[in-house]
Amino acid sequence: MTTTLQHPDALIIVEDSNGKRTISVEPRDPLFSPVLKCVTNYPLELIEHVLRI
Repeated sequence: MTTTLQHPDALIIVEDSNGKRTISVEPRDPLFSPVLKCVTNYPLELIEHVLRI
């Protein structure tokens, strides 16, 4: 399952696979991030909460 989350600074795509989540970030210009993807066991609710902070 894929979930797309909107944030003022980026588009975040969360893909569920085998109990893990791959988070991909597409920053909006002019932002730069050296890391655009990570894998985590965090639940989607926690990922959404962190984005609100």
